[in-house]
Amino acid sequence: MTSTVPRETVRRSEAAIRPPETNTPGKRPWPIQGAYWLAMVSTVTAITSNLLELIAGLRGTTSIAHVKDLLIAISFIITFVFFAQMMRTGRRWGRTTLAVFAGIGFGFNTLGMLQIAGRPITTLDQVILSHISNVTAVVGVILMYVPASNLFFAQAGEKAQLISQRLRKAVLATHIIVSLAWMGIIAAMEAMTVMGTLTTDHQTQVSVFAMDSLLDSIYLGLVSLFAVLTGVVCATGTKWGLLQRKWVVVKFAATTVVMSLGFGVNHQLIMQANKLLENGATPAEVSRIGWWLTIFGAQGVILLTMSAVISTYKPWGLTKRGRRLQAIAAMERPKRRSAATLDAAIILDDEGAH
Repeated sequence: MTSTVPRETVRRSEAAIRPPETNTPGKRPWPIQGAYWLAMVSTVTAITSNLLELIAGLRGTTSIAHVKDLLIAISFIITFVFFAQMMRTGRRWGRTTLAVFAGIGFGFNTLGMLQIAGRPITTLDQVILSHISNVTAVVGVILMYVPASNLFFAQAGEKAQLISQRLRKAVLATHIIVSLAWMGIIAAMEAMTVMGTLTTDHQTQVSVFAMDSLLDSIYLGLVSLFAVLTGVVCATGTKWGLLQRKWVVVKFAATTVVMSLGFGVNHQLIMQANKLLENGATPAEVSRIGWWLTIFGAQGVILLTMSAVISTYKPWGLTKRGRRLQAIAAMERPKRRSAATLDAAIILDDEGAH
């Protein structure tokens, strides 16, 4: 004789044991709304700053660098808005990627205002807009991680932590393509720089460093930026996580260093070499700059190669944060199994009643 669990007992037990449903986030708290609109303000200031620069360029001589900067800005803005919307809907990977975006934008603005690297920010209106962008970025990131926001993302459930299968494949394909392009550009620039450094022919140096400048101005910044950002999405939107596994942390650090070297060091060295050539410097004087450019370029090739190997073998295991999150997930599994058992009991009881 088969016994069944009384329906009322099952339902009372279910209410006591089953964790609350968290598949959809609740009402958006004000920090989430504030972070979203601050991201929109940052986007508007970025658009305005780049339009002002483009207008100034059109008044003078529009160079390839101006067009490249505009393309990077447009791509950056569109992607920024997308991740802001994902954050607003409770996607934790959207929040993480948006925070990385904000950090990169803050760094570029600061370096530009200090005229250390990248796009120099010199006019008063651009300086004001950059300050607004930096302030909104910092406040927005803080608002995304206050307790009310953390609760909002926790209520979104596990599914909200991952990107869809279709989006994951698209982002992964983009990441592979731009990473290969990045490696190829750096390797090509390194080979040309070595030739320009070793030669004693002035015209050869002019040709080599002019080509380095062309690749740096048009392609290098764009592919390096999107290689890093698509890598962040692949990490935060999948089971790997950005800070949960040591190999992901090392790869992210390595690619960030290579990107920073490209914007902050290599770009400046290429400009110095071309300026020396324009002023009629001797090949030996230009070669001194070339040797430094060769060293930093070789570091980029080594770090990107190391990143490719790390991505293939995935060594070293979990970080401290990863172990903590894994322990929390292990504690939640019995609750989910209990809930599933109760669901099965209710189904059997309903079938018996019919």
